[in-house]
Amino acid sequence: MDPNIAQPTQPNMPGIQTPVVQPAQQVPPQASKSFLSNKLILIATVILIVLLIGGGWYFVGMKNIQPVSHQPVVENSPTPSIQNSMNQPESNEILIPYTPHFDKLEINNLSNFIDVRGVYPYKNNLIITGINQIVEYNPSKKTLIRVLDRTKLDSVYSTAIIGENLYIVSVPGLLNGKSWIDSWAAIYRLDLNTGKIIKKYFGDPTKDKRHINLYITSKDNFIWATSDDGVFRINTQDDSIKIYDKTQLTLAPSCITQILNKDGIVFGLVNCSDKLGKLTHDEASDSWSYSPLSSKDFASYINLRLSDYGLDMPTYSYVSNQVNGKYYLFADNGVYTLAKNKFPKFYKKIIFPLGLVADKNSSIIYITKDEKYALLIGPQTCGPDSQCSPVIGVIIDLTTGELSDLFKNNSVYNVLSIENKSNLANEISRTILEENGTTIVLTDAKNKKDVITINLLTKEVVLNTNY
Repeated sequence: MDPNIAQPTQPNMPGIQTPVVQPAQQVPPQASKSFLSNKLILIATVILIVLLIGGGWYFVGMKNIQPVSHQPVVENSPTPSIQNSMNQPESNEILIPYTPHFDKLEINNLSNFIDVRGVYPYKNNLIITGINQIVEYNPSKKTLIRVLDRTKLDSVYSTAIIGENLYIVSVPGLLNGKSWIDSWAAIYRLDLNTGKIIKKYFGDPTKDKRHINLYITSKDNFIWATSDDGVFRINTQDDSIKIYDKTQLTLAPSCITQILNKDGIVFGLVNCSDKLGKLTHDEASDSWSYSPLSSKDFASYINLRLSDYGLDMPTYSYVSNQVNGKYYLFADNGVYTLAKNKFPKFYKKIIFPLGLVADKNSSIIYITKDEKYALLIGPQTCGPDSQCSPVIGVIIDLTTGELSDLFKNNSVYNVLSIENKSNLANEISRTILEENGTTIVLTDAKNKKDVITINLLTKEVVLNTNY
């Protein structure tokens, strides 16, 4: 019973005090009348409550009456730390047919995998998972079949597969502003045949004592995961759990950053101040042993791309404006076009800079009306590189694939201080674009002053701002 929800009041429960008179006690006449009166009031009250409860109503604070729907009771799993299919949305289908939001296409609407977490055979297709992405992909036709509905599950951190069930680690609400402190990771079991979540493990801070981490793997019928108290293994056939604590692991559980299965061997990646390596589970002895790794070998297990799995499925970086009924998509292996109700089609092998901020609100990815040129201009993601320019700007000839750097040899831009270059980058993000023949003008959306003028033929740039 949830203490935060007012419950229906019943006779002999707190909320209604039932008067009790001992049988052997003599009741004076006046007290008897009072007793009969109270008894009639009590009976009437009980009848009223029964009628109200039967109609789906309950008292709140004995002042207001509010409707409540009668939900089916969900019993807890025999294992205390696991809940079965609790508090799922009415429509728990999270893997849905692929349909791009063509009129408002963004990177998130595409199958974009920067950090791949798993590639699993499924019937004649592949299930591919990455950070916040799950897709069913047909490798022979190079088409998407189903994708993750992120309105139903807004985050994906790692996955594992057993049979035709995909297990997903998610932190509900984290991508919508929920803090790490208030977030509890859950493991969801997804039936790949129906695309629906059919079970949930953990994720409820009011019931779970174990705070699980973000990485899982599988072997046989077991899901392996890490938590704040060690490594644990779930038997998915009976939901029983086995824990390997600090004494069995011989190091702090917080040192284990990921848990993996390679060639049938389960191991955890270890990254602590004094250790960089892996902790391997020996199935015969049911014990763990640590071995060091070089930085290169350690890195080989993380930040994997699709090419590491032998797939040439593109990773998209930028989406252009819509022109003549299609978009141009800039990917790691070239440029694609996307028409409505179609799949992306390879256009040309063009190598272009990846430093541009991909957010459409910050950068400009523009295809000219004749589809001959592409303009990529805006703030650049520099990181710790002190030689990185705060602004990136290139013109791509879509016919020849030739790239022209707009700022590399611009005498006005090159003498600006880093601060003023950063100011220019911010100003570009606030501009509106107008194409006039062979000229593109970026104008400040507020004061309507020209910021940059670009000649598409000569690739010359005129900075019209004063710094």
